[in-house]
Amino acid sequence: EIIHNLRYLTPVSSFRSEYAYSNLMFITAGEIVAQLYGKPYASVIEEKIFAPLEMQCFAGDLNDAALQNAAMSYGHNDERGLYAIPRNAINGTELVSAAAGGIVCNAEEMLKWVAMWLNDGQTADGETLLTSEQIAYMQKAHMVLPVSTTDEEWDNTSLKSYGLGWRLSDVYGHKMVSHTGTLSGYQAYVALVPDLELGVVLLNNGSNYGARSAVMQHILKAYIAPQEKTDWVQTLKDYQAEREAIYLANHSVPEGTGEVILDPLAYAGQFSDQWFGQLTITMVNGQLRIQSEKMTTLTGNLEAFADHTFVIRWDNQNAASDAFIHFDVNTKREVTGFSLYPFTNKEKASHEYTDMYFNKNDSEKLSD
Repeated sequence: EIIHNLRYLTPVSSFRSEYAYSNLMFITAGEIVAQLYGKPYASVIEEKIFAPLEMQCFAGDLNDAALQNAAMSYGHNDERGLYAIPRNAINGTELVSAAAGGIVCNAEEMLKWVAMWLNDGQTADGETLLTSEQIAYMQKAHMVLPVSTTDEEWDNTSLKSYGLGWRLSDVYGHKMVSHTGTLSGYQAYVALVPDLELGVVLLNNGSNYGARSAVMQHILKAYIAPQEKTDWVQTLKDYQAEREAIYLANHSVPEGTGEVILDPLAYAGQFSDQWFGQLTITMVNGQLRIQSEKMTTLTGNLEAFADHTFVIRWDNQNAASDAFIHFDVNTKREVTGFSLYPFTNKEKASHEYTDMYFNKNDSEKLSD
């Protein structure tokens, strides 16, 4: 269904003319693997990668023994401090998005996989999993990426590109092959420096990208540029503080009248988008509530903003950020559908809701 509904999304550019990372494409690739081998994606990964490398990892369901030693996912902010994120906790069941970020493993086992890449695609027993030609093709530039000021200042980088599932760059004259992975409460970072036969695996059960980057920078620079004495923890703290200050300087909280035109109950009903599916709005104890059919953790309250617009205050702030919901009304003052927008005063031509429009279900409409 996810793959089928991709047709409803608007491309941001023509094919391969720009870099546009998408987890949905990795999910699609996983389904292609399953079709080619005639078995589930998880089974292919376990047979073709984990078994020959003797990796005690999981691409699908976990056994009870592994679950007993699984890390909980955590987040942190100034208001709540450190808090668990049960939504993304490892629960033993294969994720729909397994091919995009569903491998359950630890650093020690991941190093077996890293060693294979640094050993011309061979296992410790000499079995060839990838040929030199395959590795070269995957680790060559397929899409040019921009080099930022921080890339230049921190890593002396002059070139960046994307291969097949790898980010490529030069760091102080050394080719680095790397990739990050992120779910709310879990982070991964794998980096290879082939000419130094160096491989690093960094896993953490937190949500601060700065902490992940600081640790990786300290490790890599100890080998690549030992003359560098930068305090990367402080550098990343300063960088994040600067970015937050810029955001706050350009961010103001939208203010409305706190009233809507119709009786609040008139905005209730079932609404469907061809890509995202159904959202249901109901009145519960005098409060409008919204619930996603497919994403059960996506629930929240509707607060009146102005005219026919409300603000959605999601119950789980890790699932989604607050958003505007603007209802369309016909000449008979009947609600016909709604659009979603980021909760901000700044207009955005493209955002996470751009391709969504929720029509009121026919059975819910009072008239045509």
